[in-house]
Amino acid sequence: MSTFTTECYQNEYLPLGGSEVNAIVTVTSDGAAVQTSQPEAAEIVIIDTSGSMGAPRRKLEAAREATGVAIDCIRDGVAFGVIAGTEAAAPVYPSHGELALASAQTRSEAKQALRRLKAKGGTAIGSWLTAAALMFATVPGRSCHAILLTDGENQHESDMHLDGVLSELEGRFQCDCRGVGTDWRVSELRRVASALLGSVDIIAKPEDMAEDFRALMRTAMGKSTGNVSLPLWTPHYTGQAELADCIQDGLEARKEGDLATATFKLGRAVKLAAESGNDGTMKLLQAVVEVDDAATGTIRLRHDVATVDEMSLDTRSTITVRVGSGAT
Repeated sequence: MSTFTTECYQNEYLPLGGSEVNAIVTVTSDGAAVQTSQPEAAEIVIIDTSGSMGAPRRKLEAAREATGVAIDCIRDGVAFGVIAGTEAAAPVYPSHGELALASAQTRSEAKQALRRLKAKGGTAIGSWLTAAALMFATVPGRSCHAILLTDGENQHESDMHLDGVLSELEGRFQCDCRGVGTDWRVSELRRVASALLGSVDIIAKPEDMAEDFRALMRTAMGKSTGNVSLPLWTPHYTGQAELADCIQDGLEARKEGDLATATFKLGRAVKLAAESGNDGTMKLLQAVVEVDDAATGTIRLRHDVATVDEMSLDTRSTITVRVGSGAT
């Protein structure tokens, strides 16, 4: 059995009238005690095959290639499947709606089935997730993970329906979400990823899809322990929860034309990123604002911001990173 240790760090002093303590908890697995056999797993790749995936045609071609790469990363014995998503969901492989056990033969069959994918129809992400849950249910007791790819907004079902699906599926499987191009909504995929304990990110160009899928599947296949949970509420490291809020609020204000609020919020984000040594987020911020003084958060909004830069900042604002030891 694997051995886990936890370390907790917090400020032991509260301000006058304060009643809340925020802590950072690090969970570490003892490498020497990790189980020698990997947990039984199940993987599903959900591909958006709506009409927009055919414009340009390279998007769907790249999705086929990326899914094939992901399938090649699945180790023997893992249950897997592929779903095509439009305004409904259809199993691509296996076609009967159950999952197959990975082997040289089934991987080859699955990649052959990908050739039949065509771009047509709409987008209903909730129905795709429901279909994935039904396929996962055919192999109970496994650690379940999905990759969801889309290039557009969830136009063919209501927000209420999607929220209901997410509420029902919480804890049943993990889902990493990827949006290709710039015609999808970051907030929409973030809702899915947050509810299903996955990540959300942008794939700016179709040709980058294969490497992203490879990395996601290798991470999933590298898990040596399944179904480990620690029940607590976890913000980002010191200041990073506020950093994410400032970025998202600032970008939303900018879209609405409220430049004063956008400047204030994004300036605050720059200051927080500088204080915590979050160089990755600072670099993304600098594509959206001109930084005059990072220490004070003095910035000017850029007027020629590429949509892909704005969406990259938005999607990656919620990624937790280790901060410098001097952060407060």
